[in-house]
Amino acid sequence: MDAKAYKKTILSLSLGLLFLLDNQNAHADQLEQVKKRGTLICGVLGSVPPFGYQDPKTREPIGYDIEMCKTIAQHLGVKPELKVVAVPARIPEVSQGRVDIVAGSLGWTPARAEQIDFSFAYYKTLTVLGYSASTPYTSWAQFAGKRIAAGSATTSAAAAKEKIPQATLVTFDDISQVLLALKQRKVDAVALNEIFLQQYKKRTQGTPDAIDLLTDPPLFAETYGLGIKKGETALVNAVNDALLDADKKGELDKIFDKFVGKDSEFNMTRRFKVEKIGE
Repeated sequence: MDAKAYKKTILSLSLGLLFLLDNQNAHADQLEQVKKRGTLICGVLGSVPPFGYQDPKTREPIGYDIEMCKTIAQHLGVKPELKVVAVPARIPEVSQGRVDIVAGSLGWTPARAEQIDFSFAYYKTLTVLGYSASTPYTSWAQFAGKRIAAGSATTSAAAAKEKIPQATLVTFDDISQVLLALKQRKVDAVALNEIFLQQYKKRTQGTPDAIDLLTDPPLFAETYGLGIKKGETALVNAVNDALLDADKKGELDKIFDKFVGKDSEFNMTRRFKVEKIGE
């Protein structure tokens, strides 16, 4: 190879390397992509009221998580773009970059924190057991040899398996199937978020489907965070700043009260601060 051809080859390789580095840098900063695009693609659930579900009149997604996405997008100066995802797909969707963040009742666990990053806390709840009121239980030990239902790929399922290993765990794709299994006596109990079981208990009171709850002790105390792809530090920091600012301005209290607090059928009390989850 003569000197001229050699220089040309080196120049081509250098340009190619610069292009590769620029391309990698472009993919490394998701916050920059979000702002350049002008939208925040947010993964949400579509059939889990009051967190993510369809408005029966408009057919548009509404709920606690939906409002969180809209609030974060507003604070980032972009528009929200909602993408309905299945419960088992929450982590894959965000880790593979198909959504920028996921707001899908995603509880923090050490195992999940190894796969994706989490924002500060934006909700906290308890996982408890619900069972037919005609067969009262007073302790976990009584569920040995029984069948317990929970949602697939959920912390509720993991908690039931860990705390009551003598029981048989049966999982379903969504909450309605979990509750239906209990109603049809296909399982002896269900492990779910306290808010869902309190709602179901209220609706079934005085009927053959009435349930009671074993809340002391709870199976699991769960803190929700917004899921973000690993390594996207700038986006994590921006989302956390948005949460803190929204909390300071009272925006989070309004969302809480509307969907799960005093202005809702649940009348829950806020039991969390916007702060780092886990260590």
